[in-house]
Amino acid sequence: MNKNLTVLRYKNKILELIKKQKIKCKTRLRQFLIKIAEFFTCNKLLIITLTIALVMLVICSLVFPNFDIQSLAINILASFIMACYSILIADRIVKQKATAELKPKRICLYREVQIFATRFLHLFEEMYGLSVGKKEDISSDKFFSVEVMTEIYALLNLETEANVCPRQCWRYYIINSAIQFRNDIDRILNVYGPFMESELFRALYRLSIESPLYSWANIMQQVYIYDLSEGFPRCPLLISYSPKFSTKDLEDIKYILSWCNREYQCLKEEGVYKVPEIIMLSQYAEEPRCRISSEDFQRFSTEINEYRNTKK
Repeated sequence: MNKNLTVLRYKNKILELIKKQKIKCKTRLRQFLIKIAEFFTCNKLLIITLTIALVMLVICSLVFPNFDIQSLAINILASFIMACYSILIADRIVKQKATAELKPKRICLYREVQIFATRFLHLFEEMYGLSVGKKEDISSDKFFSVEVMTEIYALLNLETEANVCPRQCWRYYIINSAIQFRNDIDRILNVYGPFMESELFRALYRLSIESPLYSWANIMQQVYIYDLSEGFPRCPLLISYSPKFSTKDLEDIKYILSWCNREYQCLKEEGVYKVPEIIMLSQYAEEPRCRISSEDFQRFSTEINEYRNTKK
């Protein structure tokens, strides 16, 4: 009985090893095919030229029987070998040198974007946690959604104190943060724009110019000052001061975060820091202190109606 169990165990181990080897062989074959496909994709011009030369060689041999095919074939082969050397060796050496020279700038760019993205994440985590309340931890990709933004815009009381030092209400903290974010983006684009990926450049630019960050930095304070001068009792919610983040804005934010994650995998050996991938919402209270109460909301609604009636 014991011998049968031992044989069965060895048989299972052998089967597992065979399966692993099959998986490894398939993976290596797939990688090899991918490299071949990349070679053909990157060297289309060389392949087209070689194909045309071979076709012309065949045509000449058929049309001109006395044509010296051997000498032409030798010349074509020599040219092909030199072209392969230029593409596969010399060009590769040039690319490696350029990549090595670009790496310090790449690290600096990642660090700048990583700091911006981390602060941006922390701001929205605080806004949500202190207004909506305790929730399950969620990935940053799922956090930046229309539903989450709607909750923040409808529940965060801008007159309450933000969790920062020195003390300031959410209104001023959001305004100051938006100004800082836009300054950070402008500096990143001005310094690193020439060698930045076009999609990253576009996402940062649109986030600075076309998203609510622009209205937070330039319009919220003006609206608030106008309300004070006119005595208008505006409800202290973001929805009263600014448009919400659109689907395009959220896609830009997600792209910036995904770019940071990809770059981190390439640069983590350089000692760079990682952008958080999980929003820790479980650390907040179930009854958040910055959520607007139903009484305050009703009071502001009544005051707005009374103000409008007096202006009729």
